Amino acid sequence: AHEAGVPTVVLSGSLGEGSRDLYHHHIAAMMSTVPGPITLDQAMAGAASLLEEAAERLARLISIPLKFKA
Repeated sequence: AHEAGVPTVVLSGSLGEGSRDLYHHHIAAMMSTVPGPITLDQAMAGAASLLEEAAERLARLISIPLKFKA
């Protein structure tokens, strides 16, 4: 993606210690898929919906400049 000039965004279950190191590998941004503290069992059971909701939050965030461009 980097070589093609496409920004890369990481959606991850959590952003722990060392996650900032990914910025040195051409990652433009990172977001957690969980909205707050939850157990591993809750995260695994709700993984599909958590990922879907995080992707929607990301899409809304990305679309903000487009709404104000007109």
